[in-house]
Amino acid sequence: PAILGIGNAPQATASPGASPSGSAAAASAPVDEPTIAPAPSEQTYIVVAGDTMSKIANRYGVPLQVLIDANKAAIPNPDRLQVGQEVIIPVTAPTLVPNAEPTPTP
Repeated sequence: PAILGIGNAPQATASPGASPSGSAAAASAPVDEPTIAPAPSEQTYIVVAGDTMSKIANRYGVPLQVLIDANKAAIPNPDRLQVGQEVIIPVTAPTLVPNAEPTPTP
C-alpha cells in the first residue's frame, strides 16, 4: 500500500524550474537596485470639437511643448486643430523606481 500511495498524504510535486523554497529566492534578490517601470506604448488621440493642444496635454499628463514637438510634422500650427485630426501622444522615458526598503520590526 505504501508503494501505491494508499493511506499516505498526497505529496506536492515541484514544477520544472521552481525553487525548492520561495523564501530562499526572495532572500537572494538585491534590495538596492532600481527597477525600470515598463515603457508605455505610443498613443494617438483624435481631436474632437473644443479640443486644444493644452487640453490634450493636460489630459495625458504630457508637457505642452513636448506634445507640440511630437506633432510638428502633422500639425504645423498647434493653435489650429481640426476635428478628426490625429494627435500623437509622445511616450515618456521610463522612470527608475527604487525598491522599497524592508521595514525593521522592533
